[in-house]
Amino acid sequence: MLKFAVLALVFISVKSDGDEGHGGEKGHDLFRRFDTNHDDHLSSAEFRNLFLGFDTWPEDGRISEHEFIAGWTASHSELSQAGSTPLFFLRTDVDHDGAVTAADVDTLFSMFDENGDHSVSDREFCDAFTAMYYHIKSC
Repeated sequence: MLKFAVLALVFISVKSDGDEGHGGEKGHDLFRRFDTNHDDHLSSAEFRNLFLGFDTWPEDGRISEHEFIAGWTASHSELSQAGSTPLFFLRTDVDHDGAVTAADVDTLFSMFDENGDHSVSDREFCDAFTAMYYHIKSC
């Protein structure tokens, strides 16, 4: 129940941002890129790869805002829009300690995994991702 409340709050804040998006890669395309075994579900390891690959310097298991913004923009430029990536960092840093960690991503994974089957389907991913990353209007 808590994860639905958190997603609802994220969705409400997303809708209030009022920033209109444009084309480019959609959440569905991102899902397919990280579904490396092509089973139409993201495992927790595949999900972690999406968010935790930006730990550059120092490689300490904590992705700073700077690392996240630089990494996300370089890796997913189609999804990056001026001013949107810092907001996405804040939404990804679930515990608001100034860094994205494995614990943050594990919390996100639980939130994305609506049915609790320990994997994230394309539909689950698109629903949650479009709620978090506000300028992607649909998958």
